[in-house]
Amino acid sequence: MIAVQRSRIDVARVVDGVRRDDAGAVVVFLGSVRADAGVRALDYEMYVPMAEKALAALVEGAKSKFEVLEMSIVHRVGRVPVGEDSVVIACSASSRSGRPNRRRCRGEPRPAGIDGPRVA
Repeated sequence: MIAVQRSRIDVARVVDGVRRDDAGAVVVFLGSVRADAGVRALDYEMYVPMAEKALAALVEGAKSKFEVLEMSIVHRVGRVPVGEDSVVIACSASSRSGRPNRRRCRGEPRPAGIDGPRVA
């Protein structure tokens, strides 16, 4: 999903759009308007057809370079108040190559079937 919109971004909808049964991970980036001195909101303006084309190119590049299964980017235009998300990026991948943290914390998932643990 590539979208440029004025309304609030439904983060759950963006995440659900990249979920797949063969995905072992879903990663989400939320770009939020932060409170700086005197700032109550940010105003975003863009030429929507050009922005959508650029966002689609980012998605295709990520899919080819990083083994991303699905990726969605939703960006807001117009006035976005402090504390609200101006961009949401979600992507899914089938595996986590290298798995360095699993070795450190000694956690390893064991596949289970309908009848209990699957024996390797």
